[in-house]
Formats: sequence, C-alpha cells, structure tokens
Amino acid sequence: MKGPQGYATIVNIAMNILLGLLISIAVLLYMGTFMPVPLTAEAVIGSTVSSFFVGFTVGTLLPIMDWAFAIIGALKVKNGFVQYLIIACTLGACMGVCITCGNAIISQIGMGGWPAVGGFIANFIGFIVLCAVVLVIVFLKPVQIMAAKISGFDPAAAMRPDAEAAL
Repeated sequence: MKGPQGYATIVNIAMNILLGLLISIAVLLYMGTFMPVPLTAEAVIGSTVSSFFVGFTVGTLLPIMDWAFAIIGALKVKNGFVQYLIIACTLGACMGVCITCGNAIISQIGMGGWPAVGGFIANFIGFIVLCAVVLVIVFLKPVQIMAAKISGFDPAAAMRPDAEAAL
C-alpha cells in the first residue's frame, strides 16, 4: 500500500466504504418516507457491501480522475478550490450513477426483472447521485490526506515539477 498505486487503492477503498455506508442509510431513510422499509442493520450491511463492490470495481476500471482533469483542462480552471469541486462532482456523479445501476441490478433483477431494475434506477438515481456528490465533496480531501500519510505518496508534491516545467 505504498507509493502512487497504494495511494489510489487506499482512496478507492475508503471512499467506497463511506459512500456505500452513507448512501445506503440515506436511501433506506428516503424509501421509508413513502413505503414501509425499515432501517435495519441487515439492510444497511447488505446495501453497503454491494455498493462497495460496485464502487470499488468502477473506481478501479474507469479513468474517472482522467475525465475530471480533462474537464479542468478544457475549462482552463486554475483555481484550486474550483478544481477540487470539479474532481469531486465528476467522481460523485460517476460513482452515484454506477452504484445506482449496479445496486438496482443486484437488488431488483431477481424480484421483478428488468422493469424493476429500470423502476429502481428511475426512482433513485437523482437522489443517489446528489448524495454521492455531496459526500465526495465533504470526504474526498480528508481521505486523500489519510491516504497520503499511509502510502507515503503525496500527489500534489509529485505534480509540482511537471507543473513548473509546463510553465
């Protein structure tokens, strides 16, 4: 878990644990407002585990950070806070969509087939994406700081020479 790969893996694991747990609780509470869905430990654990595995897989396979940096470059954003918001919103939106779709398939395909999957996605994608974006904005920086300490890799320090050379 050292170096750049360790840093990326730690961030991916920690963010997906947080996203899975907090989105699961939020969705169960939200569902409870219009149907009798109890907030039980079993429901939270099951949803968190499936969210984690979907999110971790997506975070490992898709170049979401590259997409965020492409947006930053295309918009020529120089302000660090705005760059952070673009990164967080890109990560949150991608993870929210993928977690929604993955969990819809996992939880609904056996009960109602593809129509149930589509209904779940239609009902929850906006709420889950919003939750994911807010959670990533709040938790990404602390998780990155933790990952840098654990892995010994600081991406900001690693990028400084490239940034100076590009000027």
